[in-house]
Amino acid sequence: MLALPLVTGCSDSDSGDAEVHNPTPKEQWSKTMAGGDGTIFAYPDLYVNYWEYTWRTKENGNENIALCFKGEFPSARFFSFSLYDDEKGEAIGGFADNEIVPDKGSVNPFVTTSSGSNYFTVYVVPANTSDEKIAQLASSNVCKLKEGVNQATIILREYLGIDEYGGVELPEIHAI
Repeated sequence: MLALPLVTGCSDSDSGDAEVHNPTPKEQWSKTMAGGDGTIFAYPDLYVNYWEYTWRTKENGNENIALCFKGEFPSARFFSFSLYDDEKGEAIGGFADNEIVPDKGSVNPFVTTSSGSNYFTVYVVPANTSDEKIAQLASSNVCKLKEGVNQATIILREYLGIDEYGGVELPEIHAI
C-alpha cells in the first residue's frame, strides 16, 4: 500500500509557535508562461499557457518518490501533461487531454461533452516501480520515469482556455 505524506514548510515565529505553510496549487507550479510572450523561445505557441514543475529525482531519497497530480479538467481547446528528462531535454511520457482517464464519477470533457466539474489524477512513478505497485494506484494515468533520469520536469499546456487557468485551479501535487 502506498502512503501519502504531507509536505509542508515551516518557520519559527517570535512566539515560538511554528507557522505551517501549505502551498496552494498555483504556488506549487511555476508562474504562467504565456506562449505569446515573445521572450520565451521554448514556448512559441501564441494562444497557449504553460506551467512547469521540476524536481531532482536522485536527491534526498527522491528515487523512491512518486508524484500524484490531482486536478479538474479545464475549459480549454486542448491541454496536456508532458514529462521530460530535464538534463537531456528529452520527452519521456505524457498524456494529451483526450487520453486522460477521468476519476470515478467524472467524465473526460475532451471525449464526452460535459458542462459539469470533472476530475482526473495523473501519477509519475520512479523507473523501479513494479507493475503490482502501479496496479494499486487510484488511476490508470501513469507515467514511468526512465532509468537514469536525475531531474524530471512536468509541463502542463493549455490552449485557448476561458481564462489564464481554464477556469479551474492548477492540479495539486502530492509526493507519495
